[in-house]
Amino acid sequence: MTSSHHVRAARSHPYGSVPQAVVEATASAEHIGAAVRAVAGDPLQIGPLAAGPGGLARADANGHVRQVLVTRDDDADLLSYVAALDVHVTLDVAVSGRSHRYDVELMLPLRVTVTSATEHVLQSRATAPLADDVTAVLRPHGLHARLLAKVGNVQAIVRQEAAARIGRRLEHDDARAAMVLPLPATGSGPR
Repeated sequence: MTSSHHVRAARSHPYGSVPQAVVEATASAEHIGAAVRAVAGDPLQIGPLAAGPGGLARADANGHVRQVLVTRDDDADLLSYVAALDVHVTLDVAVSGRSHRYDVELMLPLRVTVTSATEHVLQSRATAPLADDVTAVLRPHGLHARLLAKVGNVQAIVRQEAAARIGRRLEHDDARAAMVLPLPATGSGPR
């Protein structure tokens, strides 16, 4: 008589010989948040860009990252996070020599996945949000700014430019380098 045992197939460990506990400690939410903040840069500058009806206006934005909100969101066997950049921006739109000001609150969610490990580092990859994933809340200063925001679709333009800016930023070598997380020394090497 044979006994019935259910044997689970062992899943391959995506990070090779690096223990899962070390991976999780090295790629903690705090470390991922710091890496994403470094990628974003601070202060943030967007523009100049065309805005308003027919692109007749010029817009410039300056802002800063207030915080990075990091939530774990594993992707299959890979350690993954959503790191949302909470950004405050001051937007100036000039139309026919008249300036219109907005305070803008942006939330830009980046997907960060720890993709591989070597003996010394974890490699992670950040994916920029699409414009539809970006949340932008405009607070116009004055009636003319409010009307321009509606007529010129300023909110959509800001969302598109913010997503594009982060996408361009992720292509830079220094941004890629920020996503490399050094593993702690094991003490097994030469001293």
